[in-house]
Parts: sequence; structure tokens; C-alpha cells
Amino acid sequence: MGGVIEGFTNTIGAGVKGSADQRAVDAQYRSAMKDTNYNEGLSVQLSQAAIGRRRAQGSLLGARQRLALSNSGIDAEVGTAADVQASNEVLTELDAMTLKNNAAREAWGFKTRKKQLAENWEQGLANANAEAITGIVKGQAKIISSAASMGMG
Repeated sequence: MGGVIEGFTNTIGAGVKGSADQRAVDAQYRSAMKDTNYNEGLSVQLSQAAIGRRRAQGSLLGARQRLALSNSGIDAEVGTAADVQASNEVLTELDAMTLKNNAAREAWGFKTRKKQLAENWEQGLANANAEAITGIVKGQAKIISSAASMGMG
């Protein structure tokens, strides 16, 4: 009779453990996804700020160049001086585009991370289910073998 009780206990315990394992996998997934979403949002804000800063720096440099040219008696709107101004604008925008591309790569990384988290979550749930089913089957096998050895089957 002890084997039958042990079998029932094992069966119930496996079901309870499987449920607890699933809750743990869910909690881990939610926490990791929350962190990833936060970091993704922060990354977007930081990259937008960096792009704005770079454009402001480029504008400030252009203003300083025009002031220096003007103080030297050079017309900043023609010839080499104008070319210098145009180059500054082009390089400033190139820097801003580089920052934007880097931000897009980082965003892709967060998207990939989220996909990996979801896959890990699904696998964790599958593992918890398989472990619970294995425990339940072992418990039921114990019940059947104990009942058979007692002449109940």
C-alpha cells in the first residue's frame, strides 16, 4: 500500500513542480523582456540626442568659420570659403547619418534579443511540461507496479 501512496504523492508532486517551473520560466521571460524594452527605449533616446548634438556642433562650427572668415575680410559665400562651408555641412550630415545607422543596428540587436527571449521562453515551457509529464508517468507507473505486486491488478 505504501508504494501506491508514494506513486500518488509523486504524481501530484510532479504536477505541482511542473506548474511552479512554468511560472518561474514566465517570470524570467517577463523580467528579461522588460529590461530589453527599457534598454531599447533608452537607446533610441540616446541616439536621437547624439544626432541632435552632432548637428548642433556642425552648425556651431559653421558659424565660427563664417565669423572667422568675416573677421578676416573674406566673403564666406563665394569660392573656397563657400566650399569649406559646404564641406562642413556635408560632413556634419554624414556624421548624423552614421549615428542613425548605428542606432538602427542597435535596434536590430534588440529585436533579435526579443526573438531569442521568446524562443527561450517557449523552450523553457516545453522543458517544464516534459519534466512534469515524465514525473507524472513515473508516479503512475509506481502506482500500477505497487498495485500489481499487492495483487490488485
